[in-house]
Amino acid sequence: MQSNAKQIKDRFVKLLDDGLSHSRKELFAYAKEDEEENTYTIGMLAGALKTLVDSCNMYHCIERGIYQKIEPSEKTSDDIISGYLSILKKTLEKANRNLVDPFSLLEMDQEE
Repeated sequence: MQSNAKQIKDRFVKLLDDGLSHSRKELFAYAKEDEEENTYTIGMLAGALKTLVDSCNMYHCIERGIYQKIEPSEKTSDDIISGYLSILKKTLEKANRNLVDPFSLLEMDQEE
């Protein structure tokens, strides 16, 4: 018999192997789907997901709470940079702030 963590990770892998992006909520629901006793806790699910992402270079958190399988050859440096820029842009939009030129910040004195 496999440990709960191994069973959960196997379920996550099975869902993520379709190559599509999936939310954390969707992954958790899928892991619990066939479980008869529903004994998986949120902590067990979260820990298994973190371990999967940290220990395998094919499964990634592509944005907050969204996970996807990405083949290593598909991930180029341009993709990484555009991913970071996308995250930064979304963060700024959510914060409702105007884009600030970082170089102008370097020229400001302490009073400003």
